[in-house]
Amino acid sequence: MSTVLDFLFPREEEVKAIEEMGVLGARRLPPPTKQPSHVTSLFDYRNKTVRKAIWEIKYRGNRTIASIFAAVFFEEMAGELEEEAALRAASLPLLLPIPLSKKRFRERGFNQCELLISLFPQEAKNFFEIRTDILYKIKETKSQTSMRKRKDREENIIGAFAISKPELLKRRAVIIIDDVATTGATLSEARKTLLKNGARRVTAYTLAH
Repeated sequence: MSTVLDFLFPREEEVKAIEEMGVLGARRLPPPTKQPSHVTSLFDYRNKTVRKAIWEIKYRGNRTIASIFAAVFFEEMAGELEEEAALRAASLPLLLPIPLSKKRFRERGFNQCELLISLFPQEAKNFFEIRTDILYKIKETKSQTSMRKRKDREENIIGAFAISKPELLKRRAVIIIDDVATTGATLSEARKTLLKNGARRVTAYTLAH
């Protein structure tokens, strides 16, 4: 798919620069000045490079850029997990991507969060158990970015998620990841659903806020 898009719409110099900056360059991108509660975000979405990188990952499935940000993403989570013994007390925490609706998945052809996870290093299995078959979306919602008001975003996402295998959540620590947190409404709703179905603790990470 990327090959066709590259032919029809040649890559911009900005995209090439992001692809060439590597992990070291990504680490230098600015962190957010504030974050929603229960969410750890790595970068400031107001930064032009960050926005462009996430757009490339989210809509073009750019694996080169995704691999760079996946490496930084994993480093951040692994570093915190090493410090938080509570998350590893009984078993490895579950790592769950925020799912897309069936319609959105058909339109895009992939889930950007699953793409990021798929590019984590092999050692990721020592830090968490990755599952993509537990949290799923049952409600077709409007794009959260299309709504400015926090109240509208919260109402839009209510009841959007369900659990397919609640027995796997019992007393487990869970980490959910998404690309961007704006108000945190999506992550909050997913967290509420997971806790209601038996998760012991739910934390969230995003690339940007």
